[in-house]
Amino acid sequence: TSGQRLARAFPRLDLPSDTSVLDLPDGRWLLAGRFTRVNSSPAFRLARLKSDLSWDSSFDASSNFISYQLVNTLALDPQGRVLAGGAQFSSEGGITNPIPFGLVRLLENGAADPAFRRSQEAVYSIHLEPDGTWITGFPFRRWSPNGELLKAFPFGLNYVNVGTTDHRSARLPDGRWIHPIRVGALSRDRLPRWRPDGSFDEHFWDRFATNRAPIQITAVSAVPDGSVLVGVQGPDFTSLERLLPDSDRQLSTPSVSGTEFRAGLFTQPDRNYRIRYRASLNGAPQSIGPILRGDGYLTPVSAPLGAGEGYWEVLPESQ
Repeated sequence: TSGQRLARAFPRLDLPSDTSVLDLPDGRWLLAGRFTRVNSSPAFRLARLKSDLSWDSSFDASSNFISYQLVNTLALDPQGRVLAGGAQFSSEGGITNPIPFGLVRLLENGAADPAFRRSQEAVYSIHLEPDGTWITGFPFRRWSPNGELLKAFPFGLNYVNVGTTDHRSARLPDGRWIHPIRVGALSRDRLPRWRPDGSFDEHFWDRFATNRAPIQITAVSAVPDGSVLVGVQGPDFTSLERLLPDSDRQLSTPSVSGTEFRAGLFTQPDRNYRIRYRASLNGAPQSIGPILRGDGYLTPVSAPLGAGEGYWEVLPESQ
């Protein structure tokens, strides 16, 4: 409360670089990094610190590693148990078909939990779902609480793995997932979306797909209203953009059914829309149906077919 700086002796790491830090519920800390020793004692890749930041020698996870493996991310399950995930390697020189660290649940002493089915799939991020399952990325995979693979999310695109961590994977409020992918060798990123069941969501309008200049998406964050903040870096610019859950006033999969024209309408959340029909471009507009309340996603709409030509208008209610 006085603002006075408190000096604490931080444990000495032989390779002072960390890849993840986890705040444990009892005030202790778990560090992941490239280090192999803490305070001159063996502590391979993972180390636990006490609440006063002194090294906790009772924790030893060394037996979980092959020498070249790294941990990229740490998380806690609802029971307070630690999950560690890894994908990258300390050195790939001379290594044939290196095996990622994968996904492991740790016991209190740092050993692997035998009740958890260890995965050797690459894991850059770990996210706990409300139903107790886990989503790891990227690529996204869904796991049971005890490590059984439930679903691998498809890419649907010519994907190039660029290796990244938590700051580019985001869960939207409705359970969908987004993560940028690099297409081809042109350093051009796209931002697709997946449904909770793991299927590719073609209703998400990826504004970066039409960008001709090579751009990289450096960070992604979901906002509670369903929109997405995206950090973008181009050849001569850096920007922060806000994307709506879906594009606005665009029709999807239009079709004719009997005497009706049907389509899906992309809307913005909490915005009102009025659909109008014109028998010709210069004809008087006629309102069709009630005012639509946008929810940020795809809304089915329909209108009767006129004789000959006809035109639809979709207007925000303020216009």
